[in-house]
Amino acid sequence: MAVDYREEFTGKVVVVTGAGTGIGKGIALAFGEQGATVVATYEHSQKGALEAEARLRQANPNSFAMRTNLRDLAEIHTLFETVLQRLGRVDILVNNSGVTLETPFFEMTVEDWDMLHEINLRGMFFCTQAAARDMLKRRWGRVINLSSLNAHCTFPSYAAYAATKGGINSMTRAMALDLAPLGITVNAIGPGCIEVEKYATLPNYTRESMALQIPMQRVGFPPDIAATALFLASEGAGWLTGQVIYHDGGQTARTSATNAFLDSYAASIQTWADQEAKRSK
Repeated sequence: MAVDYREEFTGKVVVVTGAGTGIGKGIALAFGEQGATVVATYEHSQKGALEAEARLRQANPNSFAMRTNLRDLAEIHTLFETVLQRLGRVDILVNNSGVTLETPFFEMTVEDWDMLHEINLRGMFFCTQAAARDMLKRRWGRVINLSSLNAHCTFPSYAAYAATKGGINSMTRAMALDLAPLGITVNAIGPGCIEVEKYATLPNYTRESMALQIPMQRVGFPPDIAATALFLASEGAGWLTGQVIYHDGGQTARTSATNAFLDSYAASIQTWADQEAKRSK
């Protein structure tokens, strides 16, 4: 049975970044259902964000969506200035916005590396800084960062992405120490395979085949991650800070990718190396 947090979250203001699709949208809607006023940010997923906004406003007419480019510090400042002007406070920040990029090691460019770090790390830090400036006034706040199982057990072609997620884990712990004396907790969620809209475009993806790689024998869905976010924002998690919770059906209990996957990748990278060697002759 779902936990009822409405008594706790009614009157709270929650900012969820990257809330136009997938996990972010699921988290935003979950907080709305629990009585919070929600600000759902997006950059490209306008259709999904406006759909979320319409649903959120059915429960709370003060909720709204706002386009924000988290690579632009001026837009981050504008976001939180707008929230404070319209709603007067920020109680809970969910740093969900992020970019996933699978790029072969030798094809990674400086531009893509910088883009990943600017959104996944820099944007997260400065959103937290802006939100915490208001939270400290009440000596109460919750910051929830979205990490990934790739920070723990990653895969080939994900070096840059995994670096940002590992950075999120370390940054979560450091920010928790900075903000604990102010009554603000900072924790991270590391989702495993969460089926979202983009999975429909992946070649050869099926829910059944992916489930075979997960100890719990099913894929996850946005409400699974939303349930963890709700708990981390609750009073019940008031003494929990600086932690990374992997919500992944048991995937991180394994130390690495499956041997079959690694064998397959090793064969493909050897083929690529042979082709490069021929071209260089």
